[in-house]
Amino acid sequence: MTVMRIVCYLKKNGHYVPLVVFAVMDISLNYIRHFNKVDISNWATAATSLCLGFSFVYTLTKEAQKFQRRGKYSSVYRTMFAAGLICCMFIFIALRDLLAF
Repeated sequence: MTVMRIVCYLKKNGHYVPLVVFAVMDISLNYIRHFNKVDISNWATAATSLCLGFSFVYTLTKEAQKFQRRGKYSSVYRTMFAAGLICCMFIFIALRDLLAF
């Protein structure tokens, strides 16, 4: 019974899975880098930031499609603007990590 609930939940909200995975990875890498003083490659943190930014776009696009089906086009515009803004922020963070000396 509970397996069916999990399957139904993942069918309905499965687009959140990449966002959660990359958010946990990004938080973990930043925590390890800053608090444990472990030297983590800038490429790893940059790749994680890029993937996190693209997963925000993917997730918010799926949410915008739900608004579009209901006819709430102003919510679609705001959601897609937020997706672009967040993606640009993570691209900037990735570039900052890559170009840090």
